[in-house]
Amino acid sequence: MLIFLDACSLDILEAVIDGPYVPTIAGTGDSSIQKPRSDWSEDDKKKVGYNTKAKKIITFVLSADEFFRVSNCKTAKEMWDTLQQTHEGTTDLKRVIDNEQQISKVMKCLTREWQPTVTAIA
Repeated sequence: MLIFLDACSLDILEAVIDGPYVPTIAGTGDSSIQKPRSDWSEDDKKKVGYNTKAKKIITFVLSADEFFRVSNCKTAKEMWDTLQQTHEGTTDLKRVIDNEQQISKVMKCLTREWQPTVTAIA
């Protein structure tokens, strides 16, 4: 998947790995604040669009069950991190997995038809 995203555009791949571009303006001191959408330049709009394109590419290649796992994610990075954790696990999970974590992981892998049961248990 990363190879395909990279082939589409390095900027799209960066939106998945680093997170979305957020146009900002200098604030007080060292801080910065998010630019109002009305003040975005054409370059800002283009850079923000990379996240949307990455989300589109990711959702196109997912099965219905996989899409269900990431459908609430707001950014391509969130989608990628969720998929990565679902399929690979975290470093902590690889070292020691207690009973509660095992149950949670299994519930996340269940299909959509099990969602009411998962919600009731959680």
